[in-house]
Amino acid sequence: MAHRKSRRSKRSSPSLRSAVAVLSLLAILAIVNRHLPALERLVIHAAPRVLVFFAVALGLAGLGWSTGKLAGAWRQARRQRAIRLADIDRMTGHEFEHYVAGLLAHRGFDTRVTQRSGDLGVDIVAHSAQARYAVQCKRQNGNVARTAVSDAVAGKAPYRCTHAMVVTNRYFTPGAAKLARATQCILVDRDQLATWLLELQQHHGRRALPRDAV
Repeated sequence: MAHRKSRRSKRSSPSLRSAVAVLSLLAILAIVNRHLPALERLVIHAAPRVLVFFAVALGLAGLGWSTGKLAGAWRQARRQRAIRLADIDRMTGHEFEHYVAGLLAHRGFDTRVTQRSGDLGVDIVAHSAQARYAVQCKRQNGNVARTAVSDAVAGKAPYRCTHAMVVTNRYFTPGAAKLARATQCILVDRDQLATWLLELQQHHGRRALPRDAV
């Protein structure tokens, strides 16, 4: 008899668990129903913040993508600039003069390379509707001294120029920079020359050899 009672007790346990589950669910629903207005207010107040959070996250993701693209373009431009400047560093002085004349022509100037001897310190005469430049070109391995600036400035009068300019594949010494400021001589150093090269490259749509561009 005891054995039969035990079997009945085991068979009734699932029913008891079901009843407890139903009662628990009803209790949860009652609690939710009681606090429903407060939950609705919470959702209403939290929704704008959630939307702002997702908007900021999407914006940061887009910014990261754009920054990556810009960084890649910058690295590519640096590689291209290094290639072109390496070509220029191998030029002779006379080749550099003609190449600079081509760069100035691309920038809208009418240019004339002066004779190789007796040029009075002026390698190129470049003029536009607004100005006429006496240009001294320095393709060398070290920084350019102030004598190049003084030569360009002194050469303005013989060639009837209004401005002086010195273009180099390197940089200028502090003395040259100081004299240029005092005489209003334009200095084009390696960095500015690289900018001109990239502009020329973008115009051609390919990496032309230096002699092809002039």
